[in-house]
Parts: sequence; structure tokens; C-alpha cells
Amino acid sequence: MTFRAKSGSAFTAVVAAVALIVGMLPGTAAATPGDPYQRYLDQYGAKAHAQGGAAPAPSLNEMLARERTETYRVDMSKQTTATQPEPRAATWRNECLNTEVDDWKTGVIKDRKHFCTHADLMISTFNPETALPGVVWFTLLVYGTGSTGSGSQRYFDLNLELLNVRSDEDFPWHENMPIYASIPCKVQIPASVQNACETNAIPVGRTIEQWQESPHISVPLWSSDATVSDPSLEPQVGEEKVVMISFSPTVTSVSPAFAPVTPSTQADPDVIPTVSMNGYARFDSAKYLSTGFGAIFRGVVPHISYDPASPRYKELAEHIRDACDPDVATFPTPVPDKAIPGCSINDLIHRLAPAKWGWPKPATIDDSNHKKRYDRNRAIVRSNCNDNTPETPSTGDKECDEFPFASTYEGAARAEFPASEFAGLKNSGRDNQFSVRKINGQQNGWGGSDLNTWYNNDRILDWATGGSSSTHAAGDMRDGFWVRIP
Repeated sequence: MTFRAKSGSAFTAVVAAVALIVGMLPGTAAATPGDPYQRYLDQYGAKAHAQGGAAPAPSLNEMLARERTETYRVDMSKQTTATQPEPRAATWRNECLNTEVDDWKTGVIKDRKHFCTHADLMISTFNPETALPGVVWFTLLVYGTGSTGSGSQRYFDLNLELLNVRSDEDFPWHENMPIYASIPCKVQIPASVQNACETNAIPVGRTIEQWQESPHISVPLWSSDATVSDPSLEPQVGEEKVVMISFSPTVTSVSPAFAPVTPSTQADPDVIPTVSMNGYARFDSAKYLSTGFGAIFRGVVPHISYDPASPRYKELAEHIRDACDPDVATFPTPVPDKAIPGCSINDLIHRLAPAKWGWPKPATIDDSNHKKRYDRNRAIVRSNCNDNTPETPSTGDKECDEFPFASTYEGAARAEFPASEFAGLKNSGRDNQFSVRKINGQQNGWGGSDLNTWYNNDRILDWATGGSSSTHAAGDMRDGFWVRIP
């Protein structure tokens, strides 16, 4: 890797020497047996290769790949309170440190409000005193909270700590060499408005002794929806003023006074001057959510869970479980076979908000394509709620429950919509890919109320980008979820 000094920057002779040589070690001639550099390779080469160095440039494709495999559970019995307290980073910190992290470069998203990653890592770079790589060991801890509750703002509270920082005994780190830590953010959507993600934090450089004394840095990230209020951006950001970002916790020996000219092409370098990972997040100002403004972590898909042992959900949960079971007959009869969505991470359902105006904005909310589609979902359910509709054996007032929910694009009317509309099945030969059952009316009401509360608490949007309204099939980056009955 080649570096150039930023104009007007001051830096120490040690940092300058390292910057000149840090990219040279992996590219030097092969080490010969018995020489000191070979000893470094024998001792730490495998570790360096396994750990990896700087993460590749963040991309939304990486985020979507994670969402195809990463999921978290939402206990719907805990979604009965409309206003939930804002998450607190100080409380989350210790829980994060005790959370098992399988891959530190992916991290763990407990829910859309809490991000965590930690790992025991090393970086290595040239030590001018020994003329060999110097190695420093540390535990990287990154934890953060979003803002989703009542009165919330478009704000993340991110924190980075370097714990147990120590020089290697065999390949010591120069005592005056700073170790820099930062969490830069980059706007992914809309990429043309990079000031839509802001922070007042700058890269922090400390020596080993200084990190031991002061291991923590705070990195707030925020976004003003005014930065994306230009009408020309609406096809991308929607009326929700969505800003999709990446954030990249980074630890490096490379001074901010140097900017890389050409990035390293080594996926598994022998010498690692930098370690980093990519996280993904979103700001929004969805007015159809009761919680107003907010900021959530992405890269994970929620699944909601209704407990069939709970008196609050028993009949509703049993209905969803039967709807998801391909071997259980449901009403109306699916055509040509049963493939009801929303039952696994591989077949998600997606929020449909009748209070969303949509783009281009119609004259009245009744003309909104979102409301029209929701109303058609409800109408199809009503038309299938009759004397032939199966019902539970319990006594008391009954109501017709449907799955997938009417508040999703995969609801009962999807066969009326063409493939050009999202999740449309018209003329596909597939029909009745939903289920209707008469269940206890109170349970049906509770289930719907708690679902709407969860939409607000976890900021589940009816939003898509890609240059189209979210009702159109061309949109992407949607909020998908699925349902799991224990």
C-alpha cells in the first residue's frame, strides 16, 4: 500500500517511517529460513491470515447477504406496551461483552436497537527500533444503540473500547507508536448526499500506555432529514426520508495524516496494519409510525413469535402454525398447491402501511396505492369469512383471522396484482396462498394490536428504494420478517 501525506499535516518521525514501510513488508522478497522475519511469519503468519485485515468497502449487497441468514426473535407477549424505553448503551455494554460472537466481522444484532461485536485481535507494523514487525494485542469491543422509542431522534450511540492492550514479547510494539481507533460512517442511500450521516468524533490516536489508562471512545452518529428533503431524492428516500449507512469500526497503526493511494489487494496479509469490520444501519422519519424519528441497525431479519400456550394468543398461534404447515389443509384451498409465505427466513413477508401516501403523492390518502392494496386484502378476507370458514371449537364471539397479515404485501389480495406490483401473483396460476379461520375475537384483536405495536417499536417500514414506489416490484431494501410458532 502506498501513502501520501495530507497537505499541512504534522506527524512524528516514527509514524512517517512506519507509513513508508508498513506496506512494504508483505511485498518484500521471500524470507529465508532462520531470519527474523521468517520467525515472525512462523509465529504469527497463520494468525494474521485467519484474522484478516481491513474489511472490504462496505456495500448493500453485503448487508443483504447477512439478512438472508441472520435473524432475531421477537416475543410478541412483550410488545403489548406502545411506548418502550430508549435503549441505553451503558446497560448494553456489559451484556455485549458477555455475548457470544461467532464472527466479529459480522457482529451480533440483538434486535434493531442493539449492535455488538468483540474479538481478541492483533495488528502488526514496522518497528524502526528492531527493524522487524511490531505486534500489539488487544480486545476490540464495539457496542451501540439505536433510537426507536417515544420522542426518539435519528441518532446512534456507538462506542469502541480497546481492552487488554499489550505489546508482544517477541515482536514488541514501539512504545511511542500510536494506535488509532475510529468508526467512520458512509451513506449508502442516497450515495450522493454523504453529509446525511454526521459525527463530531475524529480518529483517536493513543499509545499502548494511554489506551490502558483510557480504553473508551464515544462515536455518536446522527442524520438530519433536512439533508434529504430535495424532492428529486424522493424516489430513493421516500416520504420516510430514509438514509441507509454503513459504519466501520477501525483500529490501525496508520496515521490519519496519510491517505491510501491504492488499497492493498491482499485478502490475507502477513502484516496487518489495520483491522476493521462493516456494520449497517438506517435513519428514518416515518410519520405513519407513532414513534416519529428513529435509527435502527440492519443486516438481520426479525421473526415474531406468538406462544400457543399463552391465553392471549392460543388460537391465533395455532392458526398461523397450521397455515405454515404444508400438510395441514387450510381455507380457502390453495391453488395449485400450498406455499403460504412468511413462515421462514427464505420466504419473508413485508409491511404494507395503509397510512403511507406513496410516490408520486396522490391527491388524497384514499387514493394511495398502499391504502388501496390494504383495503383489498381486508375485502378478500371478508369475502372468505362465511358459513364455510373453519372455526375453533371454543365458545364466545369469533372473528376471522388471516395469515399472512392484511398489513403485508403478501396478504389475501396478492392474486389481484400483476407481477409489476410487489408480491403480485395475477395470472401466475397461483391463488389462495393465504388462510382464513374464525378464532376467539379477543385473541384476534390482541394479535393485531400487538403486531401494530411491534411495527412501531422496531420501526418496520413500508419502504423500498430502486427508483420506484414501494408498491412496485422494482423496489428493494424492504423490511422483511417472518413468523415462527414454538
